[in-house]
Amino acid sequence: MSHLKIRACSLILKEHFGAVVQSVGECLLKVTSRTLAEIARATNLPLSKIKKSLLVLIHQNFVEFHAHPRGFAKYSIHADRVLCMLRYPRYIYCAKLLYGDAGEFIIEEVLLNGRLCMSAVIQKVLDRLQGNSTAEEVKQKFVDLVQTNFLVRVPYPDPNVEGTKIPTLVLREEDVHKIPQVKLYLMKQNYGEASLEPPAKKIKTENLDGEKQPDEKEYWRVNFDRFHQHLRDQLVVQAVSKRMGSKAGEVVRTMLRLSETRSHPKDVFSVPVSRSEIHQALKKEINISSQELDSYLSLIADDALLLVRRTDERGGMFSVNLERAVRLLAEAVLTSIVQDRFGAKSCRIFRLLLVKKYTEQKQIEELAMIPARDAKEWTYKMFEEKFIMAQELPRTPDYAPSRMIYLFYVDIPQLSRRVLEWCYQALTNLVQRRDHITQEHKRLVDKKQRVDLIVLSMQQNNAEPNQIEEVKEMITPPERKQLAYVKHVTSKIELGEVQLDETILILQLYIQSLLK
Repeated sequence: MSHLKIRACSLILKEHFGAVVQSVGECLLKVTSRTLAEIARATNLPLSKIKKSLLVLIHQNFVEFHAHPRGFAKYSIHADRVLCMLRYPRYIYCAKLLYGDAGEFIIEEVLLNGRLCMSAVIQKVLDRLQGNSTAEEVKQKFVDLVQTNFLVRVPYPDPNVEGTKIPTLVLREEDVHKIPQVKLYLMKQNYGEASLEPPAKKIKTENLDGEKQPDEKEYWRVNFDRFHQHLRDQLVVQAVSKRMGSKAGEVVRTMLRLSETRSHPKDVFSVPVSRSEIHQALKKEINISSQELDSYLSLIADDALLLVRRTDERGGMFSVNLERAVRLLAEAVLTSIVQDRFGAKSCRIFRLLLVKKYTEQKQIEELAMIPARDAKEWTYKMFEEKFIMAQELPRTPDYAPSRMIYLFYVDIPQLSRRVLEWCYQALTNLVQRRDHITQEHKRLVDKKQRVDLIVLSMQQNNAEPNQIEEVKEMITPPERKQLAYVKHVTSKIELGEVQLDETILILQLYIQSLLK
């Protein structure tokens, strides 16, 4: 793991959990795994603090442990899961679009707590909805999220192994989507929600002391891979819509939606779906005739990008080439970076090399239709910064430089890893800059929060308007100007983090597709 990635993860841990958890996390990021004693020696922290930090990281699903043959536990951390914290707002927004407010609150609560029991999630969501939804409705949303793999069961100690200090965690296949029993009548009905039990039963259960939910040891967490699959599908649909129109994008969206629960996030192709399935699903959303659908399917399947293929001889089954789609998305990101960094002429050369693969300098000049001097200049600049590579081919056995052929090409995997490292560096800079701005104006921000609380309290107590204005004037015009500056800069930085995270996601998906 690169030091840039370690630094980015370390800053994220510090921002959300504090300096102690950051020290323990950074210690684990630098090696494959460590024991408790090794962590203590590396961090010089008390064992009590290290144990609490590990508890936090395990509960947030960042750290895992396994038993060493000698009888002690070794801890390892998932750096990519730590980086996923930047993506939490996107996960929550996806849940809101797909499952409404209840789905949004369910995902948000599970993300904030790391892992939760189903009954605890339902109770927390009911408290936030304030009577706008029943316990049964919230439970159904939870079940929907489990059935579509957005929520997964956390592994539990193997019941067949007893008497060991370090538990062996297992997750049987039949338990992955098994919905636990929840006593909904134990949920607090704080906001006038009707009870789910008859009056006699209600009185009886309300008088029970210490009755517990049956799922108190069954925990659930968010499935990051499933959300990444959904975000990847959205990017593919956007790319198709830009190239062929919105209706073509809707056709591809429908194909991906029909196969998403049956496909694994790392599959090369989506599960084949029939033309009739696509038509039936599309009719519910947009007005499209059978002939129009056939023309769009033919257009997409015959396109030069080869994103969609026919999977049977009759041509009635279609699937999406997900591996190629991710590669094309990565190529688009790299092309955009080349254009921003070197200009339009370099971008034309770069695109040419993506299509033609290995190309001589003279061929680049002719095919890109760029003057020889400019072509050589921009080719050399991209070669110097390792955006393109050169393959040497000798014309004679003596390998004389004067009789050597140089073929230029783009090594997409290597360049993607290089750009990903730059993204980690940029992310580190953004987090540090935001932290610096916040710390520099901390006194002023705290003052603004105190004034806002006082004003809110006065408004609730029906204070006089002139009294409220006097309190507001505690913040002087220069201070208001400074606060506006802080708000503007932090919002720009947060927007940059969101845009940078999308680039990181695309490049990570592409690099992961190479590891199959």
